[in-house]
Amino acid sequence: MDEKIDLISGLPETILHDILSRLPKKDATKTCVLSRKWKEILYTFPILSICDKDSIKKLSKQMEDEQIKTFIDHGKQGFLRFSDQGLAIKEFRLILTLTWFDHRVMYPDIDQWLKLATQCGVQNLKFFLPTLEKGDQHRCYLLHPSAIESRSLD
Repeated sequence: MDEKIDLISGLPETILHDILSRLPKKDATKTCVLSRKWKEILYTFPILSICDKDSIKKLSKQMEDEQIKTFIDHGKQGFLRFSDQGLAIKEFRLILTLTWFDHRVMYPDIDQWLKLATQCGVQNLKFFLPTLEKGDQHRCYLLHPSAIESRSLD
């Protein structure tokens, strides 16, 4: 009886990462059930994407605070995984789209994420942040100096 040969899993890690980068995030995550190899590939995937709408739902103020803390902890764990293993981050995407709460409470944590990203040699930053309005003034996030001074950015 012929055994089926898995030719895709035998490809170099960079090609497997490229395959994952072309899939929607949800589908890329599902690949980890295919085999231990795919789980490791997903674990070392060099594109770190953090999105608030995937984690934070409009609930009571207490539940909102807990969700924000969980969201921040999840982001920090992603970065620590890369820095602890000495892995490079090719791209960091931060997508904050929810407009019903003030993202400024997260800015110190975002600063920490940027610092960790630059330490991991991030090459590409993609930020999608809502514009904050205070009266007639528009307020925005000021990039952390470590990101501005980073030599690894394209």
